[in-house]
Amino acid sequence: MNKLIFFQCTTLKFGRYSHTCFLVFACKSNINGMWQQNHCGIYRTANGGDYWEDISDKTGEANFGFAIAADLKNENTVWVVPAISDGIRVAINNSVCVCRTGNDGKSW
Repeated sequence: MNKLIFFQCTTLKFGRYSHTCFLVFACKSNINGMWQQNHCGIYRTANGGDYWEDISDKTGEANFGFAIAADLKNENTVWVVPAISDGIRVAINNSVCVCRTGNDGKSW
């Protein structure tokens, strides 16, 4: 289940199941802590996927992309490689960058 996942491409703003999830990563130290990216942002769950929190950086670069990797030992850390948007799938400023959070997406 994917409660609280936002769908910007439909009239249904929050769906029961996600659509086109690019990748889900779980941390070995806590398999209930997972991360995902989809067409609408970057999400984090601490309860095995029952509820998801949008941790996208709405004013920064870490808000859309395809590549995501979680730290295998620290469940609060993840790296993402952002792109401009769902409609423009290229690196921001035509330059690859990597965004990192070490606090569950509270800051990037």
